[in-house]
Amino acid sequence: MLPVELHQFFWEYDVQTLDQTAHWFQIIERILEYGDLEANRWLYRTYTREQIAEVVRNSRNISRRTAILWQNLLGIPKEEVVCLNTSCQRNDISFLSN
Repeated sequence: MLPVELHQFFWEYDVQTLDQTAHWFQIIERILEYGDLEANRWLYRTYTREQIAEVVRNSRNISRRTAILWQNLLGIPKEEVVCLNTSCQRNDISFLSN
């Protein structure tokens, strides 16, 4: 179970059912995108650098800004970060195509 201090970052989830081991990708993804300093400290104590780097490389749910920040902090080549090399924004929403 996640610490109470992290519940604010998982507003649409039932935090009682989030498992740190089984849902590691989603948890890391959410904290990278929305977490504060304390949440990021918890992230580094809980998960390996390799797990965090895997999320940065493969997530389509983090913003470009977040991807660039973590790509630089972790020393990941830009070519390896999916969100920096393909459009992660949906283009099937009608008002975006006008």
